[in-house]
Amino acid sequence: MYNTKKEKISDIVKEDIITSCFSSKKKIMKIIGITFVPFIYAFTCILAFWNPFVNIDKIPLATISLDKKAIVCSDDNPSSLLPNYMIPKYYASNELSLNDVQELPNEWYNDPTTWCVNNPGKFLFSLPQYDEWNDDGVLTIPGILTDSATINVGFSLFEDYLLDIWKNNPINSPFKYEDSNYFLDINGVGKIKIDMITDNNEASKIVSYNDNKWEVKDSKYMMHIDIPTSFTESFINCLNAIKVKFNVDFYSKYLNDTSVNEFITYQKNYLCGEILHESSTLVTSTIITSIFSDALPLPDLDKYINEYIPNGEFATYGVGIGQLFMCVSMWVGTFAMLKLYDRDRNKKKLLKKSSFKVYISKLLPMLFVSTIQSTVLMLSLGCIGFFLIGPTFLLQYALILYAGWMFCVIVCALRQLILDEDVLSIVLIIFLVLNIACGWGTFPAFMQMQFFNILSYIMPFTYLIHAQGAIIFGIGANFDLVNSFLYLLEMLGITLIYVVVFFLIGIYSTKKIKRKYMYGSVNSTIIKQALISCNKKEYISDSKIDWKKMPKKEMHELIEWCEKNFPEEKKFKWYIKKNKDNTFADK
Repeated sequence: MYNTKKEKISDIVKEDIITSCFSSKKKIMKIIGITFVPFIYAFTCILAFWNPFVNIDKIPLATISLDKKAIVCSDDNPSSLLPNYMIPKYYASNELSLNDVQELPNEWYNDPTTWCVNNPGKFLFSLPQYDEWNDDGVLTIPGILTDSATINVGFSLFEDYLLDIWKNNPINSPFKYEDSNYFLDINGVGKIKIDMITDNNEASKIVSYNDNKWEVKDSKYMMHIDIPTSFTESFINCLNAIKVKFNVDFYSKYLNDTSVNEFITYQKNYLCGEILHESSTLVTSTIITSIFSDALPLPDLDKYINEYIPNGEFATYGVGIGQLFMCVSMWVGTFAMLKLYDRDRNKKKLLKKSSFKVYISKLLPMLFVSTIQSTVLMLSLGCIGFFLIGPTFLLQYALILYAGWMFCVIVCALRQLILDEDVLSIVLIIFLVLNIACGWGTFPAFMQMQFFNILSYIMPFTYLIHAQGAIIFGIGANFDLVNSFLYLLEMLGITLIYVVVFFLIGIYSTKKIKRKYMYGSVNSTIIKQALISCNKKEYISDSKIDWKKMPKKEMHELIEWCEKNFPEEKKFKWYIKKNKDNTFADK
């Protein structure tokens, strides 16, 4: 008879806690795992991003010079300037020496292009002497302007002068030189090492400059500052213009002819590109202002810096960080499908199908739901402004749809592999945390601790976020289309490995599950013990189960034996004893 005595609230709570949490070793382990999930999430992510700026020097940054070297001659009696200010005074046809220097012939002035083709050589540009400067300002350029006439062979304003200025750092410049390396010093953040590329052949592989237009050929650097081909020549002519009563109109011409290109890409990582974009205010006009003394009345130089950011108009913060949020939301959406997922549904029908068909029957409904999730997600993002990326929005939608399907394959495979739903949930949460921590969603992984950097190579978020960058800031910007498209295909190819591997894991796991349906366990050792105990040794050959002989149907004797001797959860003896004694049961 049941005890009609009303139970105390404390007894009900006690029974619920003991049964749910402490009735078996397995449940204790689950409670421990669930308890540490918030810790794993918070600690891992905080540790991953504790101080990424420690490795800010790993951001690929370069200053690339296409500047053509010129031969500079200091002249006591410079001739009157020609109107276009771009005419050299001397010419040297052979190895430069004082005897080889000659004034340009009249033929040059009549047809300079043809004459240069027929007479290859080097041009010499005249520089004014100190005593000829206007009293409004004095220009001091050691190594270029001297008290006596000098000749500087193959002079480059960038290589032979600016780099020395940055080494000595006599002006307030963000460019620093330490331990044989150049750095861009971002105040309060750190220093980014700069690759100085002065070899014209190497430089031309990355950028080109024609008709005052820049073209980026290789975007392997997240940021680079590009020096044009006419940088030195225009500067020398500018000095001559300054000598003639500080011709301000000529400043504009000079600066337009030598516009410095500042290239920043969001393609490979949005937030890293955003850091560099913010730092660009330190770069603006630095190269030009480094040349002149404070005494010169220079105009506002900011407008003469040519800053090129592929799809810079898409640099809304939500577009950049949205790459991570879209991946996270699709993973969480796939995780939520487990509530609808019933591995044991229609068990008898599933026994009649192949492992492949069984797995597909479980996967297809998830793919269908994921398609709806992706569509709703992208439409909602479009409504808040994501449509601004233009036609590539459809390509982005296709990628997110693919990401959702890939997650379905992964989760479905793990659902078939890990039988315990609680353990599966913990695994999926940890998987998400690691992807957030080192999947390139915020800072590049190379700016994090080495552990996270290495781990990023096996995280699918890494390649999905890179693929989104190629779409939004590469293809969408009409920037380097061929390489951006190839990069997108490369990222998709890597993610396809995940799809294939987990698809095979899912089929293999389904095969094991079918054994549990038919024989009571996925473990072949346990099934073998059941065959021996149930006197069905005819299915054992050479101490191994002969799976070809095993009936492809339910063997209830084996199932009952496995459930009795190897239950899914072994209860503690003290709990079984208390339960038998009706300690918590109604009387």
